[in-house]
Amino acid sequence: MTKKIKVPYGLRNGRSFHITEVENGLGCNCVCIGCGEDLIARTNHKTPHFAHYRSEQCKYALETSLHLIAKEIISDAEGIILPAVEFIPPVNITESNKIYLDKLRSYALDSAVKEKDMGGITPDLLVNSQGMQLMIEIYVTHKVDEAKLKKIRELGISAIEIDLSKCSREFRREELVQRLIHDISCKKWLWHEARESLNGALLSWLPTAPYNEKFYVPGCPLPKNNRGGHQYPEIDDNCSRCTYYVDLGTTPKIIGCLGNQKIIERKRHRDTSDSGPVYGLTSINQLKRLYKDVEKN
Repeated sequence: MTKKIKVPYGLRNGRSFHITEVENGLGCNCVCIGCGEDLIARTNHKTPHFAHYRSEQCKYALETSLHLIAKEIISDAEGIILPAVEFIPPVNITESNKIYLDKLRSYALDSAVKEKDMGGITPDLLVNSQGMQLMIEIYVTHKVDEAKLKKIRELGISAIEIDLSKCSREFRREELVQRLIHDISCKKWLWHEARESLNGALLSWLPTAPYNEKFYVPGCPLPKNNRGGHQYPEIDDNCSRCTYYVDLGTTPKIIGCLGNQKIIERKRHRDTSDSGPVYGLTSINQLKRLYKDVEKN
């Protein structure tokens, strides 16, 4: 038989209260965080809890309570510890193949606004940390989807997601404070301005070309029989399946070929009667220098 979890929190004047913080009965003056219906406090029960006064227990009371209280805790906090900001280059440049753009550290919370309309999306919290705007999303039942992530990118505001999906619905506030403020295992950066700036630096340095399906790559290190007998490998048919292939995730599309240690621009193949070279070949060493400059700064 599934254990029925009691509702431990009620809402009064916009703030949450634990069952141990209120008077017994209707004198608690609390409503359900999930549905807004009146609650009765059963403080003398073997397991003290709130119950709905005139209706059945709200289906969403526990999840909504967790979500609301998490926002309260962060809004009231003076600071929050967030994970390091990592950037993984498209080629092996450092021993760990990671660049740390910012270390694991505490961010001061100078102000926090709950559910502010940002023109198309409403983050759980929009905080200001020493002049830096930061969106905080609380994941209880629904994580940030691609549509919302796209909006975050368009706004250009760094955003982090805190995963409470596995958090017990019988939580105590002090346990939640520890998880939200101090624990980093439940936190991940959705988008960060510093990472985007590095991507921008890379894109401004690399050659680009509009993508279509008729691109070829010169200088392939593999023999012809490994690329369908073609003089030049076809990117969509051959390169995308190759172990040397690196998708730089750019728009327009650019690929990296680790086999011949070049960054290769996708351009249309021209026959020998056309004048001038058509392939942009860039030394991998230049790319390494770019990342090292970022690390120094």
